Amino acid sequence: MYKHYRNPSETQLIRDILELYMKYGYLQSNFLYALLGDKVGQKYIVRKQYALREKYGLIFRPREQFNCENSHYAFFIHGLTERGKALAKELGVNPPIVANITRRDPDESRGEFTETDVETRNFWHAMGIINTLASIEIGAKKHGIGFISEGEIRQRFQQKHNRDIDFDVPFEAIHNGERLTGKRKRDFLFGLTYEDGLSSFFLGENERDNPVDNPDLSRDGSSWLGKDIAYRDIIKKKAYQDHLGVPNLKILVTTKSKNKSYHQMELSKKNGGASYFLFKEIPDQKSTGKSPIPFTEILTEPWQRAGYEPIALYSKPL
Repeated sequence: MYKHYRNPSETQLIRDILELYMKYGYLQSNFLYALLGDKVGQKYIVRKQYALREKYGLIFRPREQFNCENSHYAFFIHGLTERGKALAKELGVNPPIVANITRRDPDESRGEFTETDVETRNFWHAMGIINTLASIEIGAKKHGIGFISEGEIRQRFQQKHNRDIDFDVPFEAIHNGERLTGKRKRDFLFGLTYEDGLSSFFLGENERDNPVDNPDLSRDGSSWLGKDIAYRDIIKKKAYQDHLGVPNLKILVTTKSKNKSYHQMELSKKNGGASYFLFKEIPDQKSTGKSPIPFTEILTEPWQRAGYEPIALYSKPL
């Protein structure tokens, strides 16, 4: 079992590494390096990762990461084993989570990646969420913006209301005489606090690799049109205030395809447009041909909006 280093700085580095794995669930090594900042050199951290994995059994590499065309070039993805989680808690490392990514058996390389998803493609869907959030947090630190994780939002809600948060926000709407009802499940949730102390909050939809868009109205809101209508109802009724405990909300829609993003935006525009829908293409984490790097431009580059001028996340409260 891992023991404390005599050098306090060594022990602190291990705590920092464990904390980041606890926060994100899984991290690609070069995203880990960027989140750690300039504390130590990258080669030094690589050696520490090797020891944590091979000597102490505190982290592991999920097998799904090797099922992609850039697996020979990508930095390894690691997550905490049960032993690693136990040590983190023993060291008092229990940070608010950033990404709600779970796995039934974290030590089983062929186990299910999430509670309901079993296919390898869902591993890369999850890594798209993780890398998006990590890139935003890295960019926020660079620009002096506060990053509010989903876990922090949850803690604030619990302290204020003395009950747990309900992330599944209900909606009920009528579209062309047809009733649409259900609950929207988020892919991710976070906030940004700007220099003036004001905060903006964002709920994210990380779109999968299915066909470009589905113009049909799905009663459960699974088509993009259904999602568009559902979020319009949630924003109009400000249901996010009661269910998420946030004062405002924008919907971020990320996809790996410009074509899909364009068609979704056009569909929202035909449905009346909305300033609170923000669309952006992100790098494909599975098939880049080289190791993905943090895409902090996601914070500084403009996001497209349906019927409104593009806007960047970092520039001012939205």
